[in-house]
Amino acid sequence: MAKALYNGNLLQGNIIECFFTKDPIQEDLCIHHIFRGALRDKATKYGCWIWLRPDWHNQTNYSVHNDRKLELKLQAMCQIAFEDKYDHELFMKEFHTDFIERYRRMYGSLFCVYNEWKIRRRWLANVD
Repeated sequence: MAKALYNGNLLQGNIIECFFTKDPIQEDLCIHHIFRGALRDKATKYGCWIWLRPDWHNQTNYSVHNDRKLELKLQAMCQIAFEDKYDHELFMKEFHTDFIERYRRMYGSLFCVYNEWKIRRRWLANVD
């Protein structure tokens, strides 16, 4: 994909730093598509991706590719962000899965997901 497609995302806006550690711009930051596989192009189109250091991307046991709960938390948070910008119907049409409900079924409370999104939304409003 053309690099121009990666201008801003739903969870970080135009800030280029590791989503988890807040490490500033580095040459080795990776783009992680929150919705992978067949949904990768749609994830790019709608800004459903984040910047990650390689260790948080796929190189360690705590990385998003190796921690199912962390991956699902990001998917649920991105769904919340998407639905804030667009709506639930479009999300379901494009991504076909309610990740918020899946997280609730697997892990119970969504408090941490909603709370983290609320904090990030306030932060994004102040930097964009």
